[in-house]
Amino acid sequence: MGSGCVHDERGLARFELPGAEAHYPRSRSALPEHLRIELTLDLKLRSLAGRCATRLRVVEGGRCAVVFDAVGLEVERVSAAGRELPFAAGERELRVELGERAAGEQVEVEIAYRAAPRRGLYFFGPDAAQPDRPRQAWTQGQDVDSPRWFPCLDQPGVKASSEVIVTVPAPFVALSNGVLVSERAGEGGGRTFHWRQDVPHAAYLVTLVVGEFESWKEMAGPVALDYHVPPGRREDGERSFGNTARMVAFFSQKTGVPYPYPRYGQVCVTDFIFGGMENTTQTTLTDTTLHDARAHLDFSSEPLVAHELAHQWFGDLLTCRSWSDGWLNEGFATYFEALWREEDKGEDEFRYELVEKADRYFGEVKKYARPVVEKRYHEPIDIFDRHLYEKGALVLHMIRGLLGDERFFRAIGHYARKHARGAVETRDLARAIEEATGSELSWLFDGWIHGRGHPELEVAYGWDRQARLVRLSVKQVQKGEGVPLFRTPLEIRMVTGGVARTFQVELAPRAEQAFAFPSEVEPDQLIVDPKNWVLKGMRLEKPAKLWRAELERAPEGIARALAARGLGRVGSVDDVPALRAALLGDGFWGVAAEAAVALGELRGPAAREALLAGLAVSHPKARRAVVKALGSFRGDAGVATVLIELLSKGDASYFVEAEAARSLGRTRDPRAVEVLSQVRERPSFQGVIRSGAVEGLAATRDERALGLVLAETAAGLPMQSRRAAAGALAEFEGKREVCERLEELLEDVEFRVRAEAAERLGGLGEARAVPALERVLRRADEDGRVKRRARESLAALAAGKKPDGLRAEVDALRAEVSRLRDEVAALQAPGVKPEPAPASGGETRAARGGKAAGKRGAGEKKAPKKKRVH
Repeated sequence: MGSGCVHDERGLARFELPGAEAHYPRSRSALPEHLRIELTLDLKLRSLAGRCATRLRVVEGGRCAVVFDAVGLEVERVSAAGRELPFAAGERELRVELGERAAGEQVEVEIAYRAAPRRGLYFFGPDAAQPDRPRQAWTQGQDVDSPRWFPCLDQPGVKASSEVIVTVPAPFVALSNGVLVSERAGEGGGRTFHWRQDVPHAAYLVTLVVGEFESWKEMAGPVALDYHVPPGRREDGERSFGNTARMVAFFSQKTGVPYPYPRYGQVCVTDFIFGGMENTTQTTLTDTTLHDARAHLDFSSEPLVAHELAHQWFGDLLTCRSWSDGWLNEGFATYFEALWREEDKGEDEFRYELVEKADRYFGEVKKYARPVVEKRYHEPIDIFDRHLYEKGALVLHMIRGLLGDERFFRAIGHYARKHARGAVETRDLARAIEEATGSELSWLFDGWIHGRGHPELEVAYGWDRQARLVRLSVKQVQKGEGVPLFRTPLEIRMVTGGVARTFQVELAPRAEQAFAFPSEVEPDQLIVDPKNWVLKGMRLEKPAKLWRAELERAPEGIARALAARGLGRVGSVDDVPALRAALLGDGFWGVAAEAAVALGELRGPAAREALLAGLAVSHPKARRAVVKALGSFRGDAGVATVLIELLSKGDASYFVEAEAARSLGRTRDPRAVEVLSQVRERPSFQGVIRSGAVEGLAATRDERALGLVLAETAAGLPMQSRRAAAGALAEFEGKREVCERLEELLEDVEFRVRAEAAERLGGLGEARAVPALERVLRRADEDGRVKRRARESLAALAAGKKPDGLRAEVDALRAEVSRLRDEVAALQAPGVKPEPAPASGGETRAARGGKAAGKRGAGEKKAPKKKRVH
C-alpha cells in the first residue's frame, strides 16, 4: 500500500492500482466435456455435501495431471472408474494426478467434498435484525466464485454441458440450468431435483436457487418461459416480466439466431448481490426489481430483464474467452437492452437512454480512463465498470451508425452464428464484421476499445458573411497517458429558411481541423452529429439563437434535449422563455427534463418561475428533474415552502417525492431538518423516499441532522437507506464520529454498505482510516467490489488527497457565482437598468456581473458542472 496512487498527466487516478497484475487464460492439459454435480444442502447449518463428476478429454498424451479451481472445499476423495487418484489441495486449486493417458482419451474424475461457503453459494434466513427474511440459498458464480461450491475448470472460455442434482428439505424447490429431468422424494423427507443443460456453457453460469416461490409459465413460440417470485408477489412479477415473450422474439429476429435453448426461467431472490445474473436458461434477479403500480409510473424492470435475456446469446451462447474481453458479454447486453427500448418506446427514448449511458461513462472517466480490453487488475470484478458496460454499448452504437442498420445486424448475425457455443475475443467481432460487410474497422477498435478515452472536441462556429461560408474549427483536446487522437466520420446539419442540408466530414487523428460549408445566409440551426452517433465529449461554441432554434424545431428529440443542455451552459436570462416553452410544451419528457436542468443552472427570477410552473408537467421523470433543479435555489425560502408543501401533499411518483426531499435539504432552509426527519418514515418502493430524506438531511449540513443520519446506518433498517446514509455521512467532514462510524460499517453484514463506507473513507482524507481499510483487503471472503473501493481509498490517502476544507471553499465559490447570476438576471429583467459605473472609474459588482453575462450570451465559455455531449 505504501507505493501510493499512480496518476497520469491530467492528475487522474489510473485504473491500475498498485499490485495489479496482467491476467491471461491458463494452459489446460485436459478440457471438460460434461459435469455432474450432486448436492445435499443443509439450509440451517449453511453447508453442503457434494460429489462432482467431470468428464474430461485429455489434450496431450503422457503423464497427465488436471488442476481444478477449488476454494474452501474440504475434499474427501478423488476417483476415476472406481479407483482413487492422488490429489493435492491448495488454497485455491486442487491438483489431481491422472497417470498415463492418451491424447483424446476421456476420463471421468469424481470428487467428493464438503463445504460451508460464504461466497459462490449464499445461504439466507431469518436473524435478529431481519426476522422476516425468507430462508433461501442461491449461487452467484461470476466472476470467479463457482469454485467455492463445486470444483471446476473456471475460465469463461472453457465450456461443458452440465447436470445439477440437489436434495433440499420440503417444501423448498430447487432451480438450475436447462430442463427439469425429474423431481422425486429424497432422503429424510426431502425432495430431489434433477436438472440437465445440454448446450455447453462456462462454469460461472452454472446456477442453483433454493427457496419457496410462487410460479407460473407461458410460451414464447417454441420456448417455455417460467417465472418464480416470492409468495404473494405474482401481480408485481407479471408487471415486471410481462414483455419477456416479446423480447425473446425481438432478440431472435435482431441477432438472426433463434433463442438457443428450449427454456428460459427468471427467479427473484432476496438480498441478491447484483441486479441480475444471466445463468444459462435460468436468470437470477434481485427481488427489489418487483414493483407496485405507483412505482411503475416511472420505474421499469424491463432494462434489467432485457439485459439478462440478451446475455443468453452474448455471454452464454458466445462467451468472452477471458474476462479481459468481457465487453463482448456486457457491452452487447447493455446495447441490446437499449435496442429493446427502441423497439418498445421509440427512437427518442432510445437515443436519450444512450445519452444517459454516455453520461455515466463520462462520470467514470473523471476518475480514470482505461482500455475497454484490460488485462491488468486485482480481481476480474474490477473491470466490470462503466467502460465494460456503457462504453462497450456505445461503441457498438457507433459501429451501427457507420454500417447502417441492415449491414450492422447482418454482421452481428454472422458473428453470432459463426461463434455459437464458442469463446470469443474482440478480434473475432472485428473479423466477422469484415467478413459480413467488407468494412475494415481496425481504426475504430484501436481507438475506442484498445485505447484509452474518447475524443474531447472543442468546436467553434463562425459565419463568414462576406465569403458566404459557415466555418467550423474542430480541436481534439483530450489529454492523458495513452489517450490517442481519434479518427471518425461526423455529420453536420445546417438548416436555413426551413431547409436542411447535411454534410459528411472526416475527423482525422489531428489536433485541429477546419471545415467550411457554403450558405447564402446565416443558418438558423447548426447541429454537429444530430443523432449523436459518435461517442465523444464536445463543447460547441455558437450563438444562443442557434441553440434556441434547435430546441424549438429540431426534429429529433435528442437534438432538442442537447440544445437545452447547450443553453444551460452558454445561455442567459434571454433564453429562459425558450427553455420554459420546452419544459411545458415539448412532447418528449427527455427534452422537458433537460430544460429543467438548464433552468436550474441559469437560476434567476424568471428561471425560478418557469420551474415552479413546471411542477405541473405530467410526465413524472420530467417533474423529477424540475424538483431537482429547484434545489439549486439555496436560501430561497419560497422555493423551500413549495417543496415542503409538495412533500406534505405527496406526489403520484415515489421518485418525485424522494427528489423533493433531497432538494429541500439543498436549499438549507431552517425548516428542512424537522420536515425531513418525518418524511424519512414514509414507506416507498425500494425505500427511495427514505433514502432521499436521509440525503436531504445531510445536504443541510445542519448539526441537528448529523445524529439523524448516523441513526439511519443502524442494522435492521432498510439496506437502501442505510447505504444512502453511509454515503451521506461524507457531507459532515471533520467529524470524528463520522470516521468512526464508517470504519464500523466496514464490518457490516451488507456488502453494499461496506462498499459505500470504504469509498467514503478515502474521500474524508483521514489517515486514521488506513488500518481499517487494510483489514478489508486481508479478508479472504470479502466481495471484490468492496476490495476495489478500499484499494482506491488507500491509494487516495497515500497520495495525500485531503479534501478537508476544500468542499467548504467550493461551496462558498458556488454561492458567490449563484448570487452574481441572480443579480445579473435581475438586471436583465424588464424595467431594470444597470447601475452606472462609479466616477472613480471602478465598477460596481452588479455592473461587472452584467458584463460577464453579456459575454456568455455571445458564446464565452463557462465551466460546466458535468460533461456535455451533443
